Amino acid sequence: MVGIFFRKIAAVAFYLICAAIIAASGFVFGIYGFGWDSRPAVWFSEIVPIPAASVNGRVIKIREINSIMGAYRFLVESGINFDFASEAGGKQLASERDQVMKAAVENAVVREIFENKKLEVTPDEFRSYYAYLLNQAGISSGAAPAEIARKFGWSENDFIKYVAIPEYRRAKLDVFFLENDSASPAYDKITRAREQILMGKTFGEVAKAYSDDEKSKYIGGEIGLISTKNLDPWQSGALAKIGTQKLGGIVAAPGGYHIFQVTGRQAEEGGARLPAPEAAADGGQEKLRLSHIFVQSDPLNSALRDALADSKVYFFY
Repeated sequence: MVGIFFRKIAAVAFYLICAAIIAASGFVFGIYGFGWDSRPAVWFSEIVPIPAASVNGRVIKIREINSIMGAYRFLVESGINFDFASEAGGKQLASERDQVMKAAVENAVVREIFENKKLEVTPDEFRSYYAYLLNQAGISSGAAPAEIARKFGWSENDFIKYVAIPEYRRAKLDVFFLENDSASPAYDKITRAREQILMGKTFGEVAKAYSDDEKSKYIGGEIGLISTKNLDPWQSGALAKIGTQKLGGIVAAPGGYHIFQVTGRQAEEGGARLPAPEAAADGGQEKLRLSHIFVQSDPLNSALRDALADSKVYFFY
């Protein structure tokens, strides 16, 4: 009797396993063959780590692509009345998915370069960059979890994983290449600009002749009163070391090189205290009145283009 019982249990288990394999195979075939993105298909890809692509052996999972696409749909649908079930909506989703896949591949290559250069995600620097990123997205640091959920339908951990850390790696790698690109025309240009100031030319004259910032170069390089929370960690860290009315050194920050001059601090404008509401609205962050000379440079893009050309990329999805 006992033997018969166990044989029946084994038979049931066998049939259940076969059924699960058939069902899983069906989902995999539907996802890869027909691009299924229904709720059951998304749920299946959340449980089973099936790949969307492989970049030099690093797997990009479909659930990562689905999570980003889910945030995109949430963001669009919460802002406008858009029907993704329509033909136009389907084309828009397909186009966006292609962009998400491309970005995921680039992020994988950026991560590989980042690790090959022995760079690390340092807690203090990342914390500062994350606060800057939230501010750029119009999200209050104190209410980040709720505001991220409202805007993207994500948890804060999802936002950090899919947005903040990839953006931080890219920014830090950009700064790394800029700091190690002293032979470039851009570095030569910013060096000559600083030498001109030290030789006696005014900051405004040099800004007009050398700066790539079209908005400020014709007004003496002035960028006005700016809160440190609107500056990335590399800029704000450098500015913390520059005294008022002093000329700073060459600062490498995402996008290029800067020479800063601080002409006022802590809500001062022409020596006069700003009105209390404006001073208080900043939430305790320091405000600086700045001028700068900016020379654009993007060595990361060149390195990324070369790395992508040499990468082994396979798409499954």
